[in-house]
Amino acid sequence: MAWWTWGTWTDVLIDSGRELYFPWQITEGRHLYRDLASFNGPLSAYLNALWFELFGVGLRTLVWANLVLLAVLTLLLHVVLRRIGHLLGATIGVMVFLLLFAFGEYGDVANFNYVTPYSNELLHGLLLSIAAIVALGEFARRPRPLPLFLTGALLGLVFLTKPEVFVAAIFGVGGGAVLLIALNS
Repeated sequence: MAWWTWGTWTDVLIDSGRELYFPWQITEGRHLYRDLASFNGPLSAYLNALWFELFGVGLRTLVWANLVLLAVLTLLLHVVLRRIGHLLGATIGVMVFLLLFAFGEYGDVANFNYVTPYSNELLHGLLLSIAAIVALGEFARRPRPLPLFLTGALLGLVFLTKPEVFVAAIFGVGGGAVLLIALNS
């Protein structure tokens, strides 16, 4: 899908400005909330600034970084789907995700995909939320401190993305935690 849709993921003139501008300005020494007004958490802007520092400022850097994050998200989704179903169902689930959502372009503006998202905070928040669910699932399988610590740390990172993603993650992970407590009582 990356090859098939290559270069058609975004409309730079319409809605990619903030995703490029904030990290670029951070690499130039400006600070989020002091010099740059933002309504989202700081994680995505500073993570993308790190990518810009390491690989150069530009849309291509974000595309490659998001492709790597999309691969990790796809792997985590497969893990979750495999744990609740069969291998075939998990494979079909991630194929549907990749074909319809990850690279999909269904409107006049092509910013609603996972490669060049309208808001990187959503991609990062979703990835961290699914990772927290996987960590909690690992704790349920083998109760040890590390997966529980990772669950909490990942939820803390989700808090640094977007409030609505954090609320969803709290309900998802919190619901799982309540079920674990109920099953072990």
